[in-house]
Amino acid sequence: MRTVVLTLLFSLGAVASGLAQSASSTATAPASPQRDTTEGLLRPPDALSKGIDFASHWVERDGTPKDGFYPELDIITGAGWISAGPGYRRHLFGGRTLIDASAAISWRAYKEAQARFELPDMAADRVTLGAQVRWQDFTQVNYFGLGPNTLESERSEYRLKDTDVLGYGAFRATDWLSVTGRFGWLKKPTLSAPTGPFDRDFPDALLVFAGEPGVGDPTSFLHGDVGVAADSRDHADYPTRGGLYRASAVSTRIATSVSSHFADTTPRLRRSCPSLEKSGW
Repeated sequence: MRTVVLTLLFSLGAVASGLAQSASSTATAPASPQRDTTEGLLRPPDALSKGIDFASHWVERDGTPKDGFYPELDIITGAGWISAGPGYRRHLFGGRTLIDASAAISWRAYKEAQARFELPDMAADRVTLGAQVRWQDFTQVNYFGLGPNTLESERSEYRLKDTDVLGYGAFRATDWLSVTGRFGWLKKPTLSAPTGPFDRDFPDALLVFAGEPGVGDPTSFLHGDVGVAADSRDHADYPTRGGLYRASAVSTRIATSVSSHFADTTPRLRRSCPSLEKSGW
């Protein structure tokens, strides 16, 4: 996905630059263009070619991220239409170890930072083990109250800051079938009044819903999930055939209580449609 975003962003810039250069050259140099016979029958657009070249600075041809600095362009959930920041990754010990760290901020001042340590190619490239620390500061989280009968008119906002420490693993049984698992500890979050740019002036959820569970005294959580994925796509970022099927189960427990346990063991099945992914939906 990062490859596609990088290509599109640079392509848009290249189109604008190309139009400006074209207008200038038309006014000053009306000479007849020479046909380029080395590009083949269908020559790719210059903007697209430049976008791909730009994206290739950070990813290999197969979509695998390169070592070194990279732009973190993954959208932060609920943060607005764009977020960006720096990242750095490095393989060590002949590729047997990976370290990665990144941070991002959005136009609503949502902030995320993460660091992970990973052993990606254990047991003949069938097992991956890793650990990650993730910090986030979400400045304008929507809240409508508890229950299924909430109303749009009751919309409020709050600010959420938390830290999640987790370990994860994956077992690749075949080229297309894998089993994954995660277990983590979500530190007691900090809740406060909404803030940040482009604030929509909704009421403070901590005042409107002061009596609801967890508002006055949030708690830490232990959480875990397991999943199975069947991936027959020909490419992870822009597939043209195949599909991705995922089934997962999630369990959460209040860290300070043995009895307070919430589990969702119903398998969640998801299929990614190549035609939609290809069109950008």
